[in-house]
Amino acid sequence: MLCFEVQVNGEGPIIAGAENISVLTFIGTYVASHQDITLQVGGLVSVSKSDNEHIDWLHRSLKVGDQIVVRVVDATQASEAIAHERTDPDFVEKQKREYFEQLKKEYGEGKE
Repeated sequence: MLCFEVQVNGEGPIIAGAENISVLTFIGTYVASHQDITLQVGGLVSVSKSDNEHIDWLHRSLKVGDQIVVRVVDATQASEAIAHERTDPDFVEKQKREYFEQLKKEYGEGKE
């Protein structure tokens, strides 16, 4: 399976991936207003259009000078995830309906 192998500052690598993964992400973020640098490695497994599971393998703060090495690998087994969060399909559908109704009010039904 396609995976990301991620090492930070020479520490043991994590292997992020899953057989049924739909999306695999490696995200480095810098927020200037907070002087905050973070690294997140995660993914998404889609069961259906509104039934998804978000998975995290790595979420940590970084500092200037940290070294990150990422390799795309074909692995037979991934590291244990640190978090799994499944969306509630009924809640997602309710949110979509509320957003749709809000847009209808804002733009009017049938208007372009």
